[in-house]
Amino acid sequence: MQQVLCRSMFTLTRPSPLLLLALAALTVGVAPAWADKADRSKPMTLESDQPCTVSLIKQTSVCSGNVVISQGTLQIRAERLELRETPQGYQIALALGSAAKAASYRQKRD
Repeated sequence: MQQVLCRSMFTLTRPSPLLLLALAALTVGVAPAWADKADRSKPMTLESDQPCTVSLIKQTSVCSGNVVISQGTLQIRAERLELRETPQGYQIALALGSAAKAASYRQKRD
């Protein structure tokens, strides 16, 4: 019996960080186009099991324990939520889940 050594024509390599960043930017850039435009003008509400920690100097809020943040048709559920406001006035949220339950979001499309 003869053994044949086969070499693959394709080599799998780790994707470059730049490629991953570009894909993430495309994903984030497309998502707001799907959102209901009326949501932007709605007030934002935040609920959590534990009191939130707020830093006026850093313009940040950290909430823990079954966090639910809502704005219009957008609803984000997480175990921990870190919310900050940029100097330009944009609000950025980082929702973190736990090992038992992932963070999730739901929003009506326009």
